[in-house]
Amino acid sequence: MMKDKKLKNELYFIAGALIVAAIAFIIINRYKMISTENASVVIEVDGRTVATYPLCEDRIVEIESYNGGRNIVSIKDGKVNVTEASCPDKICVNHKAIKYNGESIICLPNRMTVTIVAGSSETDGKTY
Repeated sequence: MMKDKKLKNELYFIAGALIVAAIAFIIINRYKMISTENASVVIEVDGRTVATYPLCEDRIVEIESYNGGRNIVSIKDGKVNVTEASCPDKICVNHKAIKYNGESIICLPNRMTVTIVAGSSETDGKTY
């Protein structure tokens, strides 16, 4: 009798933990998928914004980076990735494409960051 009650309590605990995990998963994914309808791709070099482009417009951009470095940023089908870089390690090139609000690709040697920012349509398409 005692083992049955213990087993029942363990099953309730496991079911509760699974429900909490499922709710957390849904909340996290909803946050990631905040409307990227008006999202922009913000490119910074050495902490200074050098360009902002709409995420919805396909383009390839060459970015002059820190100390003569160079990065090629590709915006296509609502995703952004770095296709070429002059840095030695190429971590930014090997990074998966980003598509959600708040995601970033960072090239440390060239001091470049590419970030998706939702709802910043007022500066779309401007190069600084």
